[in-house]
Amino acid sequence: MWQIRAFLGAVSCTVLVAIGAVSGALADSRTLTAVTSFDVKDWDPAIVYSNEVQTLLNVYDTLVHYDAETGDILPRLSTSWSVSDDGLTWEFKIREGVMFHDGTPLTADAVKQSFDRTIEMGMGGAYNWASVTDIAATDDYTLVIETSAPTSIDLIASAQYGAFVYSPKAAEMGTDWFMEGNAAGTGPYQVTQWVRGQQVVLERFPEYWGGWDGDEFDRVIFRIVEEVSTQIQMVRSGEADLIMSTAPADMLGVLSQEEGISVGVFDSWINLPMAINTGKYPTDNLKFRQALRYLIDYEAIASQIFSGYASVAHAPVPQSMWGAAKFDVPGYDPARARQLLEESGVPETDWKVTYYVYTGRQEIRQVAELFQALAAAAGVSIEIQTGEWGVLWDKQKMQSTAAHLFALQFWPDYATPGSWLLLEYRTEDPVVFNFSYFKNPTFDAYLDEALALEASDREQATELYLNAQKVVHDEVASIPLVDLKRTVVYRSEIDGVSFSPAYETVFFHNLKRM
Repeated sequence: MWQIRAFLGAVSCTVLVAIGAVSGALADSRTLTAVTSFDVKDWDPAIVYSNEVQTLLNVYDTLVHYDAETGDILPRLSTSWSVSDDGLTWEFKIREGVMFHDGTPLTADAVKQSFDRTIEMGMGGAYNWASVTDIAATDDYTLVIETSAPTSIDLIASAQYGAFVYSPKAAEMGTDWFMEGNAAGTGPYQVTQWVRGQQVVLERFPEYWGGWDGDEFDRVIFRIVEEVSTQIQMVRSGEADLIMSTAPADMLGVLSQEEGISVGVFDSWINLPMAINTGKYPTDNLKFRQALRYLIDYEAIASQIFSGYASVAHAPVPQSMWGAAKFDVPGYDPARARQLLEESGVPETDWKVTYYVYTGRQEIRQVAELFQALAAAAGVSIEIQTGEWGVLWDKQKMQSTAAHLFALQFWPDYATPGSWLLLEYRTEDPVVFNFSYFKNPTFDAYLDEALALEASDREQATELYLNAQKVVHDEVASIPLVDLKRTVVYRSEIDGVSFSPAYETVFFHNLKRM
């Protein structure tokens, strides 16, 4: 799924230059230097569930690839696939002649071992494979996946989480080996260095099955720099070619006008919902939650805080995703909010809520501060508590330490509205991402049926997803704030920069220096 993880201890420009000197990045036109706020948290491809896909989607492949522009599913490590009439049996033909970075040949059995291990470990995106009952390699290049119910295995096999294919030899080495910064995929780049909190170096894999035209980058260096201002200065000076983390929205207009710098603006499945803790007083009161809905200036968030690189959200699922509902958005109305607060029966002395704000993107805090100021007009006190993502995530997973409100950027595992609804709102114990502590059997039933029908009856699944979103809306389990655009700041001589809503990265194999 998702997380935003900001690492403390920004590295100074002086140290960064020293590190870069090892690879000769500034002098080598065939080296791409990308700067990001996020180090790799989990190296094990079975566990990966965060921003590390910025790096690892360039190291590992999936069986198939989702084209968000056309909605087509394209060949990757599988050249063709089919599903039985009852939707329970999928057959994938595995691409021949593919080599893992450690020299192991790709076979159907290697894919089976990857998926079996990922499912057995039950971490990261493994839950996507919940309906799988058996995976078999019926010959060297034929993989058969059996499910207990019709399932969109083709979509799941395209996911950026839980679907990586990795070397069986690497799998035998185990999680500890991976976590030392090791990897063995089939992608265009292989990992050659990891300096924790400082940089990751990727080198061209000569035997990459996708081939090389000759003018792609031989080396990609990810530099880990927390301070966005430092990242921007590095691109301005030419010390870095591209910013992988999102630059502040209020800087994008200025940067786009600077000579030698380009700002790519791309469609996105990223949204910013504000989860409301439905299990904690006083936000366990529906009228109280309804009141909060009238204490937000949605247009100001989209147009001012995000400088127009966002649109007002109308549902828990972004409008760019199929199956998204569209509800009316109320305007800021403190009088109406106060009326609902009084009807709630919650004493005015208890109109106090906590709001967790994680570091790493300034707009997240600005949203909270705006809400804090607007809510005060209705007599609601918002206590903002700031911390690093991982720390606040751990706190929110326990009701005893959870906040009342938690706004977070969210993007899906793969192309389905079920990703948002399952992870954020389905009954969960223990809690992982259901920061609303939402427990609603009607919602769960709609969602489960939609997931079961998604592969066989998209129209009926869509109707069920719409019903599920209405339950979330009516119960005010969260307040959708904005749907976001994805922006990438880069040096103008870098050609081929693009961004797919389905994958939270730039694919470096597509880039060249002009």
